[in-house]
Amino acid sequence: MTSQSSSIDQIIGSGIDLLSSVGLNGCSVEAIASRSGCAKGLVNYHFGSKDALLLKVAERLRDERHQSRIDAMAQRGSTALDALWQVLSTQVASGRSGAWLALLSNPSTGGSVQPTETQIQAFLKAVGEALGMSADRFDPQFLLVGLEGVEVRLLSGAQPRRARESYDRFWLAILNDDLSQA
Repeated sequence: MTSQSSSIDQIIGSGIDLLSSVGLNGCSVEAIASRSGCAKGLVNYHFGSKDALLLKVAERLRDERHQSRIDAMAQRGSTALDALWQVLSTQVASGRSGAWLALLSNPSTGGSVQPTETQIQAFLKAVGEALGMSADRFDPQFLLVGLEGVEVRLLSGAQPRRARESYDRFWLAILNDDLSQA
């Protein structure tokens, strides 16, 4: 990795960390530069504007979120679903989910936090393999919106136990529907 790409990675990582801890309003170019240990001018040099920087932050956050979900589904059966729950809980606790939601609501970055078609297909494949079912039996938008709904429920202060019950019911509904189609 070159020094320039290392600086860019550090700046983007600092942007995610800052956004996760203080939200979008506290996420200035100056604060990101300070957190990454570089001059504001270097941030401007690499990205040109705050919006361009936030776009790269959104893309990295999207990629990390979806990769962690795919990795969780490398397990099998209920172990995979437990691992995915842990990923969702960890993302909420770390502030990553809040950062994702802030970027989603921002007009300049909202589209960049949405998963790509390739990411959606990879997640469907991972879910199918983990549950021993054909990936084409799952509605991708239903899966993604359901998981995001559980995440938002946790973010809004729901008791973790109640959110976990919702998560379990969500998967039971999917599996029962799938089994009734067999």
